[in-house]
Amino acid sequence: MEEKEVDLRDYIRVIKKRKKVILLIFFIAIIVSAVVSFVLPPVYEVTSTIKIGKIVDVDTLEKEPIESQAGASGLLKSPQFLGEAIKELKLPFTVKGLEKKISVEPVMETEDLIQIKMETNNPSQGLSIMNYLSDKLVQRDAEIKKKYESEKDLLARYDKEIKKINEELNKTENNIKEMEKEEKRLEIAWENISREIEKRMKESKSLSQAESNILVGQMDSIGVKLEVYRNSIGNERQRYAAFLKELRETQIEKAKIQRRGFSNVYNTEVLVSPEEPKEPIKPNKLLNVAVTGAMSLLFGLILVFFLESLGKGEE
Repeated sequence: MEEKEVDLRDYIRVIKKRKKVILLIFFIAIIVSAVVSFVLPPVYEVTSTIKIGKIVDVDTLEKEPIESQAGASGLLKSPQFLGEAIKELKLPFTVKGLEKKISVEPVMETEDLIQIKMETNNPSQGLSIMNYLSDKLVQRDAEIKKKYESEKDLLARYDKEIKKINEELNKTENNIKEMEKEEKRLEIAWENISREIEKRMKESKSLSQAESNILVGQMDSIGVKLEVYRNSIGNERQRYAAFLKELRETQIEKAKIQRRGFSNVYNTEVLVSPEEPKEPIKPNKLLNVAVTGAMSLLFGLILVFFLESLGKGEE
């Protein structure tokens, strides 16, 4: 314990002895870090989120993405897109130089969202580039939709699907009515046998074992049939509800196309528009100075202990 206290006093003595060296290193590092942080040009980040549209298969009415997230990401960073942006916006970049400033990534846990990010020293220029790339992708996907989709054929397909669902609804509704009739008939038969038992019990005060077995057996048989029909009716009603839901959804999809025109439905769109940033993301002046200060103190301590050990070695 005494040896440890001696060691601690030695450390404090060394720090006090060479505190000027530690403080000198600290202040030089802080000044250099502050100067560098203020001299470095500010870097801004401009972002945009795009939702990839869908194409509807005329045969199945299934919706498929116009292109994959990876495909859209690769296109936005392709030499064609970037080259056109440089030419039309008169940008002072090479294609490779602009590509390094832009990143395109899928939004996690989604199948149709991508996010474009760009780091730039000129926020207004970055905004122009982001708007150009986003609009370019939206226009391209709109052209693909026009090429592969026919509003007339699609509406006809929806009409066919609606007719098919209505037929299933009518069929299911008729099945339910027939089953309900049979259920009612069985309930009446069960009640009649129950009354017959009560009647015979009142008239003769008792039933023979054979008569009792026959009547009870009839009731059990009817009860089993009733249970089967009630389950079947429940299943048919669920099917009816499912068909009714499908019919409403199909009618809504058709109404969307009729009201807005198919070129405006399920199209690629800019979900979060880019905005001109007000504050830079780097350099973070305060953080840089704070980290540099902490590191310089650590370096200063290591240096003075090293110098002290050299001095003791010479002795």
